[in-house]
Amino acid sequence: MLVALALPQSEAVDLMFAYDLGNLIGHLATTFPQINFRLIAVKQAENGDLLSREEITEGALSQGADLLVFLGDERRFAPAALDQMLVAAMEQYIEKEARAQANKTLTAGYIH
Repeated sequence: MLVALALPQSEAVDLMFAYDLGNLIGHLATTFPQINFRLIAVKQAENGDLLSREEITEGALSQGADLLVFLGDERRFAPAALDQMLVAAMEQYIEKEARAQANKTLTAGYIH
């Protein structure tokens, strides 16, 4: 499972945000070693406008993300809330993968 973490586009991002982000990634890697995390450093569009959430989402999907989390710029993260979201997402992901695998098995059975 690949989870993309979209960093905020605000100028308010500072050293404290970087510290909290480092702690969050360490927490996630320890708590969810079976999940791959990728940071998406949001860039501005060529005309200088900020990218829309749709453009960010399309970029994450094109990179193979199964889940996209937008991080705010308020500097404090709530790992417990993120943990609950990831547990729920993992259950759905596992069910989806199991259905996909079952469909492949059934399809292969019909080919014979």
